[in-house]
Amino acid sequence: MLQFESLGNQGKTNTVGMTGGRSLADARGSEATPLTPVRAAVCAFLATFIYMADLPLGHAEEARGASFGLRLGGGALALAAGDDTPVMGGYFSDAVELYNGAASAYNASHGLSSASGAAAPIMTPSAMDLRTQLVLITPTIEMGGDGWFFKLEVPIGLGDDVRSYGLGIYPLNIGGHLAGKQRGQELAGYLSAGAAVSYLTFVDSDDAAGALVQGRVAAGLRLRSRGGYAMTFEIGYGLFALGGVVDFAERSTLESYDPRGVAPPPQPGEVVQGGEQQGMVDVSVGFALP
Repeated sequence: MLQFESLGNQGKTNTVGMTGGRSLADARGSEATPLTPVRAAVCAFLATFIYMADLPLGHAEEARGASFGLRLGGGALALAAGDDTPVMGGYFSDAVELYNGAASAYNASHGLSSASGAAAPIMTPSAMDLRTQLVLITPTIEMGGDGWFFKLEVPIGLGDDVRSYGLGIYPLNIGGHLAGKQRGQELAGYLSAGAAVSYLTFVDSDDAAGALVQGRVAAGLRLRSRGGYAMTFEIGYGLFALGGVVDFAERSTLESYDPRGVAPPPQPGEVVQGGEQQGMVDVSVGFALP
């Protein structure tokens, strides 16, 4: 992920006399706050939102009742696990502790040194990162118009090893006319901000369950026909994501593991995966009914 930082004094200052130069207070005042991608996204979103909110009513999208739509897209889920991860940190710590104890017992029971290729390796929380490409199928319902509207989404994520089924609520939305014949064939833009909660599970397990919470902003375009049908394009930015999934059957196997067996213990990533993420980008295209 690209990291954006503003240039500024990095805290190295020189003490100068009263007759010239900068004072220590002046040097400290010149330090700039790093501009992270999340801060940049929030600033850009708010600036554009305020601009669109100030547009005359004649530039707003046409008022409508409930409008149904469907988008198809994708994004990269990259949750980083750590002992200090909110809610999930205890699961990660327990899994690593259980596994490393079982791995050491397995290696000792079979006379394997840590350098042996057959030895069970020692793991850290990073082994439980949840990283996968998701195909996103997102049914939507929008209500309102003349600029402001309310949006509900039901995002479904399909990954190689993970499935997600969610509900997104976007109370903050604004749309505006960009080009074309207003109230007819037109190109309109919109901004959205909200949150989604999803149920997570592993594809190959009936005993896995978890959750994912996301905060998201999005910008989109709508190409609307005279009949009210529209083609949509949307790009979203995840301000934060937090969650994980636990395979309780694998956890039970690890807790009762016998190191005298032939197979090494199940690794932590087979027991639990998840963590935190900032900056998930997703892109989707779709349609909206009148």
